[in-house]
Amino acid sequence: MNTPTIDAALVEELITKWTKQMPDWVGELNSKPYAKALLPVDNLGASVQIDQVIDYSKTGNGAKVCAKGHAPAGTGVEATPTPFPMFQLLDGFGIHDRDMTLDKQLQSRNVMACMDNIQILENSLAIAGDTPHGIVGLVQAAQANPNGVIASTEITASWDAASSTIDPYADLVLAISHMGSKYKPRWLVGNTVDLSYLAKKNTYTRTPFYQEIAPLLGKSPMDKPETWQIAVDSDILATGKVYLATLDKRAGKFGVSENPHIMPPVRQRGGVTWFDVAEWSSPEYMDYTGFVEIDIKK
Repeated sequence: MNTPTIDAALVEELITKWTKQMPDWVGELNSKPYAKALLPVDNLGASVQIDQVIDYSKTGNGAKVCAKGHAPAGTGVEATPTPFPMFQLLDGFGIHDRDMTLDKQLQSRNVMACMDNIQILENSLAIAGDTPHGIVGLVQAAQANPNGVIASTEITASWDAASSTIDPYADLVLAISHMGSKYKPRWLVGNTVDLSYLAKKNTYTRTPFYQEIAPLLGKSPMDKPETWQIAVDSDILATGKVYLATLDKRAGKFGVSENPHIMPPVRQRGGVTWFDVAEWSSPEYMDYTGFVEIDIKK
């Protein structure tokens, strides 16, 4: 019996088809793009391996009133670079020669599954970070905020307590005071369970807490909570703490060198062709005062 051999033209046809469809598949993935909502996306270009973020700060004492014949001390600018390396986010799948011409829809689903896994990893890195690789996430950035965190002793009551005792609005107002003065709060990030407590009603106004809170995040009371909340699953963020975040490139961004793409296939033993789906990216947190941690359980 003849053993099937690899059809290079067919492989190329598959890759071309997948590459064309991948941008359309982004909106069909099972996971939600937390990372690229939480942080502004900066498309750096494929040639960028390390994103050098430059912080410019003024020196000197500023403009002065000077008498005739006198000169001001002057002003200068200092540049402080911070390097953020791009990391490869990678997944892949194999197709046997005998299956190469079979269900092409199934083969496309393999690509989508890899893209979904990469998006899940993006979310995890942007929120929880990755200590072994030195990647700072939202949690680490907020905990390192020089203005401090909102400890459990500072909130009105545990958010899982009775509606008559809690005041999430007051807790968030306190958290905003810990943000840098140049930043506005945009997102409230938390475990799905913790954010569900905001559906409770204020005992006095009978208004859901999420409607009272929305204006603090730049939204109207009638806007859907998902326009200012990022509800995260437990495998990324545990219960007990929520995070206030700005949406400002001066504080943080999601750097992308290359979006998900199909790498050149690799021929393996046993008649299998291996396809890798790769992305080069990394969350970049520059100014930790744009992020505040709130411990919501006493």
